Amino acid sequence: MGLFSYNKPKITEKEFKKTNSIFNIKGFTMKERDKVKQIFRGDMDEKGVQKGVDKDELAKGIDWMRKNPKSHEISGKKIDIIEEKLKKQL
Repeated sequence: MGLFSYNKPKITEKEFKKTNSIFNIKGFTMKERDKVKQIFRGDMDEKGVQKGVDKDELAKGIDWMRKNPKSHEISGKKIDIIEEKLKKQL
């Protein structure tokens, strides 16, 4: 195994879309769902083996959301839901 491993579990684009539908059921507005997509879009747009959201990228995104609530206007309770549902996809 090399110094850099690309075998980390990742949330695929398909899984992310499925989870986004769950957010709709949980009462997220379209604006909130779009903001979640924007926050993780860079990870979804990567090419090859890096495409998708891994555990570290998820943690960084959630951490950013908690530290910058005025940037997205998503409540702490909904951030908890985002974290819970996305972690289940890993």
